[in-house]
This record gives sequence, structure tokens and C-alpha cells, in this order.
Amino acid sequence: MFQITTANRIFQLTFDEQSLLEGKLNEMPFSLSDFDTHSNTVFYQGKKHAFEFIAVDEANKTVILRINGVKYDVKVEESIDILLNKMGIKRGSDLKMNELKAPMPGMVLKVLVSEGMEVKKGDALLILEAMKMENNIKAIGDAKVKSIICKAGKAVEKNQLLIIFE
Repeated sequence: MFQITTANRIFQLTFDEQSLLEGKLNEMPFSLSDFDTHSNTVFYQGKKHAFEFIAVDEANKTVILRINGVKYDVKVEESIDILLNKMGIKRGSDLKMNELKAPMPGMVLKVLVSEGMEVKKGDALLILEAMKMENNIKAIGDAKVKSIICKAGKAVEKNQLLIIFE
């Protein structure tokens, strides 16, 4: 699943597992007649649309498209990007963590780090119980713990700030 954001709209894009030429855009089926980086035709909601890629910036996950002659600047995020963003983790080439937010509501069972502690990618940060399951929340990059906002035994809401990193 991809999330495509323009200046004023957000779209959910999924592709058929068997073919990249078919899928759904906001749950409405679409199909491509062909796929290349220049001239393409897409069939969506019973209409034929011409589109082309003008520029692609993979590092920033942005694309400039022209659809039926109109230029659009769009941001393309994968499912993992959306999840990491909800958790307060910025994804980039170095995967630097600025803060950790609760990915879901639950109960903090145990905080496994302390303030001032250096953590490495893959180190366990805390254990969050949600829906009767223990979720081991791990670091996605190297960082230093600046402050711990949550406490063991306390309930947290989705997107609640848990840990701040330097």
C-alpha cells in the first residue's frame, strides 16, 4: 500500500499482486495500458487519463506528475513510512530517531532504557502490551536517550510521546 499526498488530497494506492498494471486508487479499480517513465495511459472510473512522470526524487520520495496536462507535486509513502511517522521516527538514510510515539494504545509493561543511555539499531526500548500481546519496541537506528516520558504500568494512547532522543 502506498499513500500519495498532493497539495490538497490524500490517496491510497494498492497494486494487484499479480500485475503492476492493475490496482485500486481509494478503493476504486484502475488499470494501466502500459508503463514507462514518459507517456502512460490509465483507466480510472470509466475514463481514460494520460499521465507522465516529469521528475522522481527517490531520496525525498517525491514525484512530479503530469495528468491530463496538469502538473502535480506528490509525496509517495509506503506502509512502513506511515507507521514510522506515526511512531515519531523519522526515516532517512541514517534512520535517526528524534522521538518515539506509541504506535497503538496499550500499557507500558517495562521501559528497557534509561536517560543518557546510548542505544544501537535493534536494541529493545520498551515493552508495550496491546490487545493482550506484548510488543517489543526496538530502535531503528543509533541514538542517545534524552528523556523518558512514559512510565511502566501506565496506559498510553496512540501517538502519545514515549521517549525523546538526542
